[in-house]
Amino acid sequence: MTIHPARARLVHELQDLYAAEQHLLIGLPMLVNAAVPPKLVAALREHLGQTLTHVLRLEECFSILGAEAKVRHCDVVEALLVEGSERAKQPRRRDAALTDVADRLERYQITAYRVCVELAHELGEEAVEMLLGLTLEEEHAAQRRLCPLADAKTQAKPLRGTGRAIG
Repeated sequence: MTIHPARARLVHELQDLYAAEQHLLIGLPMLVNAAVPPKLVAALREHLGQTLTHVLRLEECFSILGAEAKVRHCDVVEALLVEGSERAKQPRRRDAALTDVADRLERYQITAYRVCVELAHELGEEAVEMLLGLTLEEEHAAQRRLCPLADAKTQAKPLRGTGRAIG
């Protein structure tokens, strides 16, 4: 039996997402523990709770597709979590750095889930498309919660000696 290339790509992309979500289950608690502002702590905690739901949805997608839910190595998420860990050690910019890393993680996930939703749609896998669509909506919502926190930390500040704003 020949596997449709789009189906093989979907499974591959889902395995990447599965790895990313597994990394987040381990790495988000570090970000939560390093964060200080209550709104940032709450947003990160909420996303940690959602991440477990995302893992379960991905497992359901694998089941629907008759594919193995194996964890591939996710260099992107691992690198962002390592960066977050390193930047969290710098107290002066810690909260802005954590918010930035969380925003980058959301952007990565939004892009990855969007690709998977499109592939599932192309393949006519409506149940998979619906499950991934729910997660995509939650990732967008998480990013919307984090963006104002990032904006508050990175408001446009004048360039030294120019009077012009940056950002």
